[in-house]
Amino acid sequence: MTIHVKWGSITDPNSKYSVIVNASNAHGVMGAGIAGAIARAGGPAVQAEAQLYCRGLSPVPGMVFRTGGGDLRCTVFHAITMYNMGTSYRNDIETGLGIVRKCSNGIFRQFKVDDNHIYADNLMDVYHSIAVPALATGIGGLPTLEVARIMMKSAIDHGFLKSKQKVVFCDIDEQFIVDCKRAFVELTK
Repeated sequence: MTIHVKWGSITDPNSKYSVIVNASNAHGVMGAGIAGAIARAGGPAVQAEAQLYCRGLSPVPGMVFRTGGGDLRCTVFHAITMYNMGTSYRNDIETGLGIVRKCSNGIFRQFKVDDNHIYADNLMDVYHSIAVPALATGIGGLPTLEVARIMMKSAIDHGFLKSKQKVVFCDIDEQFIVDCKRAFVELTK
């Protein structure tokens, strides 16, 4: 199986992922949640590069952009789940889930998957693994099961079920891990 589920932090230095995904805002500020963890582990270069990108291109929720990972020595895909820091979708779950769907497809669409490698679509970078946390379930307040279903379906639809390379749904939220396992079973039976 090439889709994996793991409880823990995607910034764990022992994991050595090629790509990690950040649940981002449209300003590149990385203060809390997974963004804060990436900024602390990767050093100031990660946030500086994200902010530079955001100032130059005015991204909106649903977009995905990439930066270096600084001290993490990986690529970071920033999935813009909210325009401003602290946005909650608790009162507008459908909008939030729509943004997660766009982000998930944006993350996985960037790759061409074959039997042996994951290639970045518009660069010829070769990756061996991608770590993806729950998007918009913390501050964003979205239900973890619905988010897990959306993200798992996107990975399967983009060919990661058959690749020798791996996608790791990795988060410190144990409920998200349980929900990813449930979504995988539902989608592959």
